[in-house]
Amino acid sequence: MKITLLENDSINLEYTFLIEGISNTLIKKLENYIIKEITLHPLENLKKEHSLSTFDSLRASKYIITTKNILEHEENIKALEKLRVTLQADIPKNIKNLIPEVYKRNITCKLDLRNLKKFININELENNNLEEKELSKVLFKAFPKASRNLLEEEKE
Repeated sequence: MKITLLENDSINLEYTFLIEGISNTLIKKLENYIIKEITLHPLENLKKEHSLSTFDSLRASKYIITTKNILEHEENIKALEKLRVTLQADIPKNIKNLIPEVYKRNITCKLDLRNLKKFININELENNNLEEKELSKVLFKAFPKASRNLLEEEKE
């Protein structure tokens, strides 16, 4: 996951970020915030790939978010392979229905300081998944160093 701070409205304490490599599952958790744009990682790249098996975790990780649950991860790779085959065959199916929830997407979203603090503190909760924890860490790193004290004030 990669995050870039695009806009810093210090007067209204709103920040616009480009988040690359996020799953649809996590995007749904961000729906309450201002999401300006959602795009998929290019399907053309997947279409050019060779056959993917459950042993191809490294190649699959270019397109999907990996999980520690082995069975779930294998099912996600199988779904990715089904999507790849459909793309290569130019089958006129509704491709959107075949895109796995964990297929990487890019979003541009706007968060105010209060909501940003929620996400950055999310890694303190034990029941959150790895992707949520990674999002909180990367958001913190993308936040301007000179303003990080704003994020830490409410922790006390």
